[in-house]
This record gives sequence, structure tokens and C-alpha cells, in this order.
Amino acid sequence: MKCLECSDDTRKYKCPRCNNFCCSFECFKKHKDVDCTPAKTENEEKCQKTENVKKTILQFTTEDTVDPEKLEQLGNSEALKDLLRNPHLREFIRAVDSSENARKAMRYAMLEPLFIEFADECLKIVEPEETTNT
Repeated sequence: MKCLECSDDTRKYKCPRCNNFCCSFECFKKHKDVDCTPAKTENEEKCQKTENVKKTILQFTTEDTVDPEKLEQLGNSEALKDLLRNPHLREFIRAVDSSENARKAMRYAMLEPLFIEFADECLKIVEPEETTNT
């Protein structure tokens, strides 16, 4: 990395806000006056994406639209993550998603016990009151 101010190859001073380097104290002082943004960690970026999902305004909702909070719960479900480690299940999901006839593909997938287990786990999160009554 080069110095933020003069592009020298020396790396002596690190900015605590953006984690970039300056070659000398003079360059560091110059950079200190600049409004630099801190480098985001991977965890901070993940949190930002979660916040964006929460702020999403759905323009065309239907009775089948899943609330963003429920989508977040699906994404955080350890049971679903465990099921999705199975490559056979992932292949079924890919096939349904890329099928030209989604209805036919879904009927076929619903014959597979592993896919049914996955669908049931999703429904436990998305529609918990309906799945507990059956």
C-alpha cells in the first residue's frame, strides 16, 4: 500500500479510522484533517445487509409475501443451515428454482422426504401458528 497523501511506498503511520497508511507524520497530519470513512469489517457489512432487509419496503405484496423479519429468521435458522449442508437438497432447490415449469418441479420435489423436511422447517418459521395446529 502506498501513502494516502504522497503515494510513497513507506508505511509508518496507520489511520485508526480507515486503516490506511501514511509514510510520515506530516502526511498523517494532513490525512487527519480529511473525513475518511472507517474500513468495515465483514461482520459490520453483514449487519448492514440485515438492516437493509429490515428497511425494505415491499411495493407489490400478495398473500404469499413473506415479511422481511421472517426472511431474516430463515437466514439465521441453524436447523435450515444444517439441512442445506446436504448437496442432494441443494440440487433439488436449484432444480425447482431454474425449472421452466416450477409447479411440476415442486410436485416432484415434494416427493422427496428431505425436501419435505426442508419445507416443513421453513413453514415452522414463516407460518408458526398454522404448522403447530396440524
